[in-house]
Amino acid sequence: MMYSVNDKVTVTAKTDTGYYKLDTGAYIHSDYLSDNKVAQTATTTTKKAETPKPATTTTKKQESKPKSIYEYPFDLEAIRQVIIDDAVNNYGLILAEDIIKDESSWNAPLVIWKGVNPNVVRMRVSEEAGASFKVAQMKKGDYFNVYIETIPDLKKDENGNSIEGYAIFFLR
Repeated sequence: MMYSVNDKVTVTAKTDTGYYKLDTGAYIHSDYLSDNKVAQTATTTTKKAETPKPATTTTKKQESKPKSIYEYPFDLEAIRQVIIDDAVNNYGLILAEDIIKDESSWNAPLVIWKGVNPNVVRMRVSEEAGASFKVAQMKKGDYFNVYIETIPDLKKDENGNSIEGYAIFFLR
């Protein structure tokens, strides 16, 4: 979903990485939220609001720190949405859910698993759209999709048990 300046949204949760979960299930970074109406000028600006705060629809239960989407077990849908939002909002790409892995091209996927530090996962996820945009020489208006594939036996732990991983493909 695409939002415009001064659209009202309902925040249902806040992550420790600066993202807010909306009642639609989408995630949006705090840089793009404000409690106050933003004055629009003739020129487009991306300056963030001074102090973004969650809407008053949050409940007492949410005062406890929610688990990051980047901690195992990962919130794969939320991670996918972060990449989609970045590609649409910052690179002008167009999401096309009908693009599938077997009928498209992609660069090497981003692979994550249980043992990866959540800050590294967050950083790599935040770079995925930009890296794909640049390496594939994409341009504004190009179509893309994000597909996540489970890798059931990515590696073994110290006891020989399988560790599941996930390959995140930026399809074009």
